[in-house]
Order: sequence, then C-alpha cells, then structure tokens
Amino acid sequence: MAEQIQIEYILDALEKSETRITRLTEVYSKTISDNKELESSLGKFRKENELLKDRINYLEKELDKLRNTQFSGSLFDKLSFGERKVIREKLDEFIEKINKHIESI
Repeated sequence: MAEQIQIEYILDALEKSETRITRLTEVYSKTISDNKELESSLGKFRKENELLKDRINYLEKELDKLRNTQFSGSLFDKLSFGERKVIREKLDEFIEKINKHIESI
C-alpha cells in the first residue's frame, strides 16, 4: 500500500513537471519568435537610420552650397515670416524623428 502511494506521488510529481516543461517550452518559443521580430525591426530601423543620415549629409551639403553662393543671404530674406515658420517646423519635425530613431537603437 505504501508503495502504491509512493508511485502515485511520483506520477503526480512527473505530471506536474511535464506541465511546467510544456509551459516553459511555450514561453521559450514565444520568446524566440518575439526576438526574431525585434531583430527584423531593428534591421529595418538601422537601414532607415542610415538613409536618414545620408539625407542629412546631402541636405547639409546643399545648405553649404547655398551659404557659399552670392545671394544666399537674400534668399532667406525673401521668405515671408510664414514660410520661415513652416521651414522651422519641418526642420524641428525632422530633427525629432532623427532623435527618436537614434534613441531606439
């Protein structure tokens, strides 16, 4: 009788262990899947970040060209207050987007 109780106890312990192992396997699989998704997203963000860096470099070169031309000062002077404000807002949005991408890496 005592032997039967021990066997039942061992079987119960094995059943509980099997349940835990099954759950851990599910969690592990989900973690692996999430990790793959995150790696994919990271790759996309890195590519986008490189494109944004290239765009910044291009725009900085264009800005330098404008600064070096003889009428660059007058070019910005000809813009209305509203146009300047729009340009400032667009630049602020662009800078904010770049900062978010940099922070996410």
